[in-house]
Amino acid sequence: MPRSPVVLEPEPSSLAEHGLDETWMERWVQEQPRRLGLGPDVRIVRAQVQRTAAHGQAGRLDLQAVDSTVEERVYDIELMRGELDADHGFRALDYWAREQKADEEGREHRPVIVAERILRSRYRALLEVLSERLGLIAIEVRCVKVDGQPTVWLEPVILPEKLRPDHTGAVRTVQGGRTEEDWRASTTQPFQNFLGKLREAMKSWGLRHRAEWSAVSYVGLWKGSRCWCPVWPRKDAAGRVYLPLPASWGAGDQNEPPAEFELARTELEEKAGIKLAWAWGYNTGANPIGATIRPDHLDKDVVRKLFEESWRAL
Repeated sequence: MPRSPVVLEPEPSSLAEHGLDETWMERWVQEQPRRLGLGPDVRIVRAQVQRTAAHGQAGRLDLQAVDSTVEERVYDIELMRGELDADHGFRALDYWAREQKADEEGREHRPVIVAERILRSRYRALLEVLSERLGLIAIEVRCVKVDGQPTVWLEPVILPEKLRPDHTGAVRTVQGGRTEEDWRASTTQPFQNFLGKLREAMKSWGLRHRAEWSAVSYVGLWKGSRCWCPVWPRKDAAGRVYLPLPASWGAGDQNEPPAEFELARTELEEKAGIKLAWAWGYNTGANPIGATIRPDHLDKDVVRKLFEESWRAL
């Protein structure tokens, strides 16, 4: 008669109990990046990434990873032993923002926070909002003790809507919403021609971006993790765009635009025949510059200037 297997009972534990710190976590993830749970094709490309921000203040990101199957996506990973705290969370977002801003290729960066206690921390609600707004990913470190020895694994617990675990537990990009083919079938050829010319002009201006087709009413032109320029179809060969404020402009509010907006409105109407609108209500002030653009506008220097300054603001 075969012997029954010995079933060991796991006990709750922690990294600290076994003397495992962030340095150990960093090496452990580098050895096998799939331990992150972000898919089998994720690989670590840099560790201890130092980036100097304004006023000479330096920051050091723990790990940076890319997914070979998802073009132009970068994971900026910050590791922490113990419960997530405000200092660690803000530091992770600071490092992510520096990397996103410094990326000359305009790739999509996603902040990744790794800690032992996230779902039961006081910051869970905040992380869930940031997940949908910034693409943030939160991964919990799980540690149990079996026969006195630690067993450690990582589990993604907060994910953007587009990223969900499959049956194996690995995170995948969820395909949903409209596709480029859907847009071609539901819009006019003049609009499609305009959109193509707009993107060609942006490329010639050095404004790197990618198109997202999943929204129902507009095509999103993204820079990194932000929808920089949504394009809404208009009659004939035209599109309605909404742009962020250039960094050199003052900050307006829902009732009044900055003085620089009024100057730009006058200049665009006089030199290109474009009527600029203050659209604070669009995306709660994130893209408040509204304008209807036609193909003949794209060769105007004043139009190029507006797009360039808005793109650089992100």
